[in-house]
Amino acid sequence: MGLEPRTCASLVGLAVAAMTLSIGGQLSAAPQAARDREQLVRGALLYKFAKFVEWPKGLHEASDSIQICVLGDSELVDLLGKNISKLVVKGHSVEARSLERADQARSCHVVYYAATDDLSSALRAIDGAAVLTVASQSGFLEIGGMINLVRREEAIGFEINLAASRKAGLSLSSRLREVAVRVASF
Repeated sequence: MGLEPRTCASLVGLAVAAMTLSIGGQLSAAPQAARDREQLVRGALLYKFAKFVEWPKGLHEASDSIQICVLGDSELVDLLGKNISKLVVKGHSVEARSLERADQARSCHVVYYAATDDLSSALRAIDGAAVLTVASQSGFLEIGGMINLVRREEAIGFEINLAASRKAGLSLSSRLREVAVRVASF
């Protein structure tokens, strides 16, 4: 059985976005350009992750949009807003939102914790909610986060905590797991 062309293209796009961010030499030469490119990759990954998640049945109505939320990085929200406004995930429009407090994430589908003083408290604030949690911080999976973005040499990859996603009632596609740097269950 082969993959549908659209699914295969999405998977290839996810793998390319995750693994081809060339930032090493650019960091010293053009720090803002490298940061912008890294932000673009983060934004693309957040959108792509939403395509490979199954939320509990009945969570979405036909008119609901997929909410991709960011805590602690308004620049990333602006970038997302510009680039995902016309995109669709599973028949739903996609919106980017900035969060001021961690407990606001309960109304999101995907939340990226860009900056927070206490990730453990932020995760507890949405305990039991069907929200895909993403960060770029060491130890995120071990405290119950679902996807952690990691720098690997000159690329960005990601790690997955299957136990955390299952606890929230989310199912992560096997295709997503195949391109992960590491899959664990904590």
